[in-house]
Amino acid sequence: YLYVYNGSSVSQISPGYGCVPQAGSTGYTMTLSSVTDIDWLAGVCVNATIATGAYGWVATRGYVHVVLSTASAVTGDLVGIGVNGTCTRHDVSAPTDVAIAPFFGKFVTSVASAGTGTVYLSTYT
Repeated sequence: YLYVYNGSSVSQISPGYGCVPQAGSTGYTMTLSSVTDIDWLAGVCVNATIATGAYGWVATRGYVHVVLSTASAVTGDLVGIGVNGTCTRHDVSAPTDVAIAPFFGKFVTSVASAGTGTVYLSTYT
């Protein structure tokens, strides 16, 4: 786990959503991602929502539940950071998908579009 500060003034970080280092900040100040596949995941919020301007815990490794963006995923797909803290699947058959951003784990359950599912997470924090 990693203890982080939610530096966003408008977005809470809810369970199942990932957070990324906030641009221009220092230390462990995080925010939700806003662009798909081009940021570095710091962790996924678990258990309790991290309100704006508050501190909380995010998981950096292990089995966690995530909220998927608009695409579906199947067991074995790789996990990337999606829009506004959601996760997305990396399509390994599309080299540009994998080259844009790193992946952070693997889906261990199939997930419907915009649904929730379980991933084995391993960020590099």
